[in-house]
Parts: sequence; C-alpha cells; structure tokens
Amino acid sequence: MWNRIVAVLVFLFVLAYSQCQNYSVSNPPINAAKNVICNTDSAIGWGNVVSQLKILEDSNVGNFSIVQLGDSHMQGGYFAERLRELLNQKYGVSGYGWAFPHSYAKANGSENVKFSSITKWEGRKFNHLLSGESAQISGYHLVTSDSIVQLTLKLKSKTDSLYPFNELVIYHNKVHLIFADSCNAMAVEEKCFGNFFATRLIFSEMHDSVNLRFSAVDSIRTNFTLLGINLLSSQYGVVYHSIGVNGASFKAFNRMIDYSHIIRQLLPNLVIVSLGTNDSNCEKLDRFRFRKQVETLIDSIQAILPGVCILLTTAGDNLRAKQFANANLRVVRDEIIRIAVRKHCAYWDFYAVMGEMGSAKLWKERNIMYLDMIHLRKIGYVLQGELFSDAFTKAMNKTNSNGQD
Repeated sequence: MWNRIVAVLVFLFVLAYSQCQNYSVSNPPINAAKNVICNTDSAIGWGNVVSQLKILEDSNVGNFSIVQLGDSHMQGGYFAERLRELLNQKYGVSGYGWAFPHSYAKANGSENVKFSSITKWEGRKFNHLLSGESAQISGYHLVTSDSIVQLTLKLKSKTDSLYPFNELVIYHNKVHLIFADSCNAMAVEEKCFGNFFATRLIFSEMHDSVNLRFSAVDSIRTNFTLLGINLLSSQYGVVYHSIGVNGASFKAFNRMIDYSHIIRQLLPNLVIVSLGTNDSNCEKLDRFRFRKQVETLIDSIQAILPGVCILLTTAGDNLRAKQFANANLRVVRDEIIRIAVRKHCAYWDFYAVMGEMGSAKLWKERNIMYLDMIHLRKIGYVLQGELFSDAFTKAMNKTNSNGQD
C-alpha cells in the first residue's frame, strides 16, 4: 500500500518538475516509417471523418467531436494538450471539451483547467467504489452532502485565447438548480439520461472562468454527485474530449466504468481508444481473455454509436519492476491490431513507432522516459502527441489524394 502511495507521489513530483525543462526533442529515437494510421481503407466511418474535417479546414463550417478514452498516459494531460493544440490550429476550436476536478479526488489531471471550491468533496474512483456503485466516464466522481455546493473553474491563462466557452454542460446525479455567478447565463436546460442528469448553461458572451453554485430543489438532503463538465463554444471547429483514468484497462471500461450514457451525449465523430498498458502489467497474460475484453469494448462502442469511426492505439514499450522486459506488450499489441482489422477499426501502432521491445531503455537514456519505466516525461508525451498528429494528417492526405469520400 505504502509503496503505491510513494510511487504516485514521486510520479506527480516528476511530472511537475518536468514543466521546467526544455521540451524539444532533436533526432528522437523513433521508427518514423511506422508512424502511420493503418487500416483506414476498411475502417467504418473513416470516410466521414476525412470529409467532415476537410469541410472544416476549407470552409470553416461545422463541428467535429473526438473522444479519446485511455489510462494514466491520458489522464496526465500532456499528450492530450499537445494533440488538442495541433488539431485546433488546423481545424478550428469548438471548445475545450471534457473536464473534471481531479485534484478533489486526490488525483492528477490536466493543468489547463483549474478548479477551486469551498465545498467539502469526497472523491471516488472506479476501483475504490462502494458495492454496487460504478464510476461514470471519468472513472471518478465527486460526492458531497452539502446542501449548497460551489465550484469555480478557470482556464489557464495561456489557453484563454484558444478555448473560451459560452456553453457548459454539467453532468450530475439528481435535480439541482445551477447558477453561474456574474456570467449572465441566458438559458438553463436540464435533461435526465437514465442514471444521471445533464444541465446545459448558455452564456451571452465568451468566458474563461465561471463560478457555479448547485442548490437542491427538494427538502430531502441526499448526496450530490458531480460526474464531469463539458466546456463548449458556438464557434466552428474540433472539440477534443480527452478522458484518461489512472490504472484503467479494457476490463475496467467493460465492467467498472460506465461510459455508455455520457459518451452518447458527447456526439463523437471519432472515438480513439488508448489502453493496454495496465492489461499487460501481469506475470502471465491470458491472451484469450484479453482478446475478449478488447472485442467487448469495441462491440459496445459500435452498438452505442453505430457508424462511428474507432481508432485504436497500442501501448508504448515499458519495463516491469523498472528492469525486466515486458513481453506481454507484444501480445497486447498484436491482439489489438488483429481485432482492429477484424472489427473494421483504424489503428496507430505506437509500440512500433517507439521502437518495440527494449525501446523504453533508449527513451530513458534520452531523458524522455520517466524513471518508473512505464510513463513518459512531459517531453515524451508532447512528442507522442506530435507523432500521432503527423500520422493522422498523413492518413487524411492519403485518403484525400485517393479521391475517397
């Protein structure tokens, strides 16, 4: 137990320290020839992805939603922030997307949306929930027994010009009156979606911060649960929802993290699934059981979002116990690719781009791998985001040059 706590604290410290470093990587240790998005010719919905983004790029008209589900590599936010920046530079900005106050759940998260609150919150994670309880799409939720709840969110200064919002969607567990202080909310709409409520606030102007107050409408004092917040803009462009959960696996998203209801409301045109690291972190991997977990997740997403394009990414190389080669990663990579082809999904093989087995040591030597030999330093995640963006652009250009719709 204490070893895990110490490891988490060290990881958070190094992530914070890495912000002070130089983030450019000269001559990165990668296999550039492998940096491609594969299986686009047979991927369901890929043609729609290309055509809609082409309209955005050429005509500045419309909106495009991306949801990326992942583990701690995503929750830290560095890969996502760089990819979001590159996508928005090219296609326009339709909002920051999904945000969650991870700090009140004693977890790390994106640094570009800051939360503060005088409310006493209890944070719950998918693997620490009460019996019969499940986590929503963030893998976390916040609970309070206070009758009046307050939460302030503010975009980090460098993002103000990129991601101001004039619409918020707050996901929560029961009927509440929600007020936005000093922001002149013009309309409030609340809808029930099975096991949660979504309250939509529309503002007359763009904002980079807001103070929210939640007040119960009944006299029965029951716990208020916050599931997440969606920051949107009425402008054209891409809204990129990065949703990472520390410790998550394919199994976790199938059994303990209920993503199905909220992901529908995010209206994704493209779903990116970036899992596999935690599935491989065992002494002996059961290939058949892992295969079933991947297939179950893909089948579920395809059932929830018929016709949506799904893009799978493979996990990068890492070491077990900081020193032993992780042979399970190759099995995980191979299964993900086979299933992607069979299920008509696109895929990006980061394991191959990174250099496959043994490459983690080389990345560590170049000071872009974190000392736990599983995670990357910020410079590494920024590089990963740039590599993915480059592969995505090349795949788009290839499809456009072939004249596909």
